[in-house]
Amino acid sequence: MNTVKFVFAIHAHQPVGNFDFVFADSYKRCYHPCLSAFYEYPQFKLCLHYSGILFEWIERHFPDHIKMIKEMVERGQLELLSGGYYEPVLAIIPDEDKVEQIKMLSETLENRAGAKPTGMWLAERVWEPHLPASLSKAGIEYVVVDDNHFRYAGLQDHQLDGYYIAEETGSIVRIFPSSKFLRYSIPFKDIPETVDHLMQLCNKAGNPVIVYADDAEKFGIWPGTHKLCYEKKWLPNFIETILKCSDIIRTAHFSEVINSIKPKGNVYLPTASYAEMMEWSLPARATVQYQDFEKQLEEDGLMDKYGIFVRGGFWRNFLSKYPEANNLNKKMLWIDRKIKQARNNTTKSQNLSVLDEANREKFAGQCNDSYWHGVFGGLYLNNLRSSVYQHLIAADKLVDKVVHNNSTWIETNKFDIDRDGNDEFIVETPHINIYLSPLRGGTIYELDYKKNPFNFLNTVTRREEAYHRQILENLTKKPAKDDAASIHDMIQSKEKGLEKLLHYDSYRRTFLIDHFLSPTTTLEKFSACDYNEYGDFVEGEYLLETDGDEESLRIILSREGTVGCEDGTCQLTVRKVITVPNDSASVEIEYTLASGCDKKLPLWFGCECNLSMLDGESADRYYFVAGRKVKPRNLSSVHQLSDVEVYGIKDTYLNTECRFELSSEADLWLFPIHTVSLSEGGFEKVYQSSVLMPNWKLILAPREAKRIGIKFGIGEL
Repeated sequence: MNTVKFVFAIHAHQPVGNFDFVFADSYKRCYHPCLSAFYEYPQFKLCLHYSGILFEWIERHFPDHIKMIKEMVERGQLELLSGGYYEPVLAIIPDEDKVEQIKMLSETLENRAGAKPTGMWLAERVWEPHLPASLSKAGIEYVVVDDNHFRYAGLQDHQLDGYYIAEETGSIVRIFPSSKFLRYSIPFKDIPETVDHLMQLCNKAGNPVIVYADDAEKFGIWPGTHKLCYEKKWLPNFIETILKCSDIIRTAHFSEVINSIKPKGNVYLPTASYAEMMEWSLPARATVQYQDFEKQLEEDGLMDKYGIFVRGGFWRNFLSKYPEANNLNKKMLWIDRKIKQARNNTTKSQNLSVLDEANREKFAGQCNDSYWHGVFGGLYLNNLRSSVYQHLIAADKLVDKVVHNNSTWIETNKFDIDRDGNDEFIVETPHINIYLSPLRGGTIYELDYKKNPFNFLNTVTRREEAYHRQILENLTKKPAKDDAASIHDMIQSKEKGLEKLLHYDSYRRTFLIDHFLSPTTTLEKFSACDYNEYGDFVEGEYLLETDGDEESLRIILSREGTVGCEDGTCQLTVRKVITVPNDSASVEIEYTLASGCDKKLPLWFGCECNLSMLDGESADRYYFVAGRKVKPRNLSSVHQLSDVEVYGIKDTYLNTECRFELSSEADLWLFPIHTVSLSEGGFEKVYQSSVLMPNWKLILAPREAKRIGIKFGIGEL
């Protein structure tokens, strides 16, 4: 009987911005017991990838764990894998950043653990054909992806027992397929079933190789797996079973395979990730069709034979599916451009050092988790998005330090930052950044506070997701407490009544959205986006002009539109002037509503402003209204108040106050935006932002114009 080389690789990562207790709990329940289990069996060779974020955290809190890694490396048991230090999806960051991030992690592992990696873990297994050039330049000799990547290229199962050469413009990298069977069987199936699968390869001629490469979190963090792996001893039993078969199943490192076995040939893989990821990247309606088609193939008995020809979407489609992800990515590229421009314009070593620091902050802002969503992925988690923004804003501040010598300045840029074919307008001062979209209602969609780096418009629009139908159809099933199953096979709800939160917004929740409401609108209907809009201003295109001086900038936005009236529609011009000073984190907004009607024109005008403060339930983040008590005052509460002039939000955690002052009393609507998303723990409600909308019922005389003023400022408590 032939022998099979068995490469066992695990990958561990925690995103930038994740809570410290999550790191600690994951280390306690998974990372340390997992590696400790292998430590007890020096003969079992394995490969390990820790993202730079996680490695840094462990070294800071549990240095003995790093010593254990180093010992396992020195005794030849452990092969370390590199990767992007901050675990970026390499395909969407600049090529030079790909190389630098990989080198950063490789050098860290060489300095701390005594071995320089020659291979790497590819974040989310997102492969694109241009990657070999960058990987080769970063000193990477091999990478591992899913076996499905190879099947998409037309290879058959019997061809996936080794490794191949991937090439781009002459640069090469060796590429290994990871077994889908093993990814789904370890640690969820009985050990003999997995061993039998490995034994079958021993009947093949040549030098068969099989690779298991998957998330370490399956060994303690996924539901039920800590008990399975350590209390029921699945992991040590598995290790012992493999070692008992060492005469025919021999654990090996990737580098050992490369040095002893020749490649099976060239392969040109298409763009791909793991199958679930490609499904998640599709638009919601397309995902439903995709799922229904797969179900039909299963019912017709065709899935095993033809399923490989059924593929989901392309990872980059997350950037079109979720504009919020695209904003993050294009902001990162904007910061990258600013760093490069600043570097080209200075030779001072002190400035270059500051720009190096800015580059490191930008790298942290490339962490992949906030750029996508599936069962994993943190796009819906505002603390993760906020952390990415925090690093990008911090990088921006460092560039300011190099570029601007004086303490007060205003800089503007008008260009298509999000690459959708339309220009946006960016205003930057020492205190705030304002990103504004003239095309979409003349609204502000990003508002960065620089003193305490924070984007106050870091929210996510409520939109349909394919998995929402499972909530509506009540198809969820909760496994028994002792069960451990793949996350893809077990979905449950964290709380009841989530179906009542399935509201979908017809527009993006931003800042300075101009509403004209129908007389039948109620707060309840408006908050559910179930109301009639009387005007065409919410997403209408506004003309943009600017004027000002060195001390302040005036952004003049105007639209000639229509509103509903008794006779059908009437002409109405909305003009909003946003004045941005250079010496404070504040703006003044002056609205002018001018009737083009020869009759009296009743209007119900509302100015919607969204603010995202990370948490809707905490007592340290709350509404305030001058002259009265608001109860409850948490940001998930709902209020309809009359005769309000001064109001806002106080956040004692950030030590920040957002304050509005109105030129005339208004009714004030306050309510939260909650999304219903899916995570490894099941369906969950997530606070995204709070809507603060002053609204006025007005009557304009024929051809009359009325003005409304709003002052908004951000400051310390």
